[in-house]
Amino acid sequence: DTLRIEVVDTLGVMMGDSAYVFGNITDATMTADGRLLVLDGLKSRIGVFDEGLEPLGFAGRSGSGPGEYQYPRSFALLDDGGLVVCDWAGRSITYLDGEMEVDTIVSDFVRIAPDRIVPCPDGDYVGMSLEHGVEDGQPVGENFIARFGRSTEPEVVYCSYPMRFSVAEDGDLNVHTTGLAWDTGPDGSVWVAVVSDSTWGFTGYSPEGDTIHTESREWERVEKSQEELEEGLVHESLSTSNESGSSVNRDRRYEGIGLYREAVSDLDVDGQGRVWVAQGWTDVPTFEVYSREGELLFVATVPALENGEGLSFCFDHGMIGFDTQPDDYPKVYLLELGEDR
Repeated sequence: DTLRIEVVDTLGVMMGDSAYVFGNITDATMTADGRLLVLDGLKSRIGVFDEGLEPLGFAGRSGSGPGEYQYPRSFALLDDGGLVVCDWAGRSITYLDGEMEVDTIVSDFVRIAPDRIVPCPDGDYVGMSLEHGVEDGQPVGENFIARFGRSTEPEVVYCSYPMRFSVAEDGDLNVHTTGLAWDTGPDGSVWVAVVSDSTWGFTGYSPEGDTIHTESREWERVEKSQEELEEGLVHESLSTSNESGSSVNRDRRYEGIGLYREAVSDLDVDGQGRVWVAQGWTDVPTFEVYSREGELLFVATVPALENGEGLSFCFDHGMIGFDTQPDDYPKVYLLELGEDR
C-alpha cells in the first residue's frame, strides 16, 4: 500500500513574532505529551511549543558558558524528559534535565563532538564521530557510528568507514567522510544506511552491536536534472584549530557536486520500531517503511512537499518535517497520515 501524508499545519514565519522566526532549524522533535521542540543553530537555542503551537519558552543562547552554544546541530530527547545537545562548533555535549537546566557538560573531545545524536532508552545517545592521525607520513582515519554515555569514549561502535583526505589549494587538509543516516528504535536497536548514489541498503544492530538485519538490493543510478545541477548543493562543514577554535562554514557549492541522486537520503525509526527509509531519488518525499525483521509494510509519500530541498523528518512521537535549507524561511511541518491511495 502507498499512504499519503498530509501537511496539517506549519510553525515559522519570515517576519513578525520573534518566537516564530527561526535562524536555521537544525533539529526538531515531538515529545510524548505533545510539545514540539525546535533547535535553532543560528540563534543557539531550543524553542518549546505546546500542542497549539504557542511558545512555552526557550533554553540556551549564543556563547561558550554553561547552557550556551556556538552552533547546536542536533539533540536527543531522553525518556526522562531531559535532552542531550550536540554543540558542533563548541565541540561539546550538554545534558539538560526535564526543566531544561544544565546537568552535565562533556567537552574534552579531541576532534569533534558526536554529531546528529539520537537517544537510547537507557539515557545514552548514538551519534557519528571520527578518528584520524598520521601513519607513515600519510593521513589515515575513519568515521563511525557509536553509542556514548557521559564520556568522550564510545561504549559500543556499530559500524565504521575509512576516511579520504585531500589538500586544498591553500594547503589546508580536507577530510571526506562516508555519508551516513541513522536512528535508534524504542528497544535500543540502531539502524544505519549509507547515503550514496550507487548503493541502496540499511542495517540494524542490537544495542550490544550485533547485526540483526541487513536489507539491500541492486541499484541503478538516477541522474540529476540540469536544473538540479545548476542549483548546486548547500554544504556545511566544521573547521577546527588549536589556536583559533572552531567555526562552521555554510555555503552553496556549484562545482564538484554529484551527478546522481542519492539512493537512500535519510532514515528514521518511529515509536513502533518501524524503519522509515527515505528515497533520495524521488521528486516527492517518499519512504519505504519496514518492520524490524525487514518486511516492507507500506510506502508513504508527502505530495505537498514535492521538490523540497534539505527536508528532514522525525516520527518519534508524532509526524513532523522541517526545512534545513529553505527557499524562503525555516519552518516546521506538522504531518498526519491521510487516506490510502
